[in-house]
Amino acid sequence: MKVKDNLENEILSNLKRLEEEYDEVMYFNNSTPDTSIAATKWLQQYLSKRKNYGE
Repeated sequence: MKVKDNLENEILSNLKRLEEEYDEVMYFNNSTPDTSIAATKWLQQYLSKRKNYGE
């Protein structure tokens, strides 16, 4: 019975992980384009500041 319980727990754990990954993918794929543009601009500014300060 322990083997069966361990396998069930492993399967449930893997399913939960896959569901979480799926939710993340769906969330980011459904983001508005404005969010993506703002994030890209922020990242560009952040990286340029890092270069300017020699980090």
